[in-house]
Amino acid sequence: MPTIDNGPMPTDWKVYVGDANEVLFEFSLNGDPWDLTTAEILAEARKTASDPEIVAAATVTAVDLMLGRVLISWDGEALRAALGTAESWTGVFDLQIHPSGELPRTVLRGAFVITMDVSRGGVPG
Repeated sequence: MPTIDNGPMPTDWKVYVGDANEVLFEFSLNGDPWDLTTAEILAEARKTASDPEIVAAATVTAVDLMLGRVLISWDGEALRAALGTAESWTGVFDLQIHPSGELPRTVLRGAFVITMDVSRGGVPG
């Protein structure tokens, strides 16, 4: 039997503590650049999807909203705080686009992995 999957694209997002962790996205809708000028875009990571605590929230920076271009980054120091003394942490994330007046669209979801950096450039810990 065929399967219809209207869910978000499964993608694992791995971040490295202390780094910029920036990714430039160019979103399209039906083959055309997705005009995001009225959209709220957010990405959050939690231990589990049902966990009320947000471990990390991404920063979304507009590059060219008319052409669907945004820079999404995770603050390395905030990730360090979430990691604590562990060498790695695994949870889940999703990335959601919510155009004004429309239902939100979750475009990515998957595992979210934080890994401790090795070279800290004088940063303690």
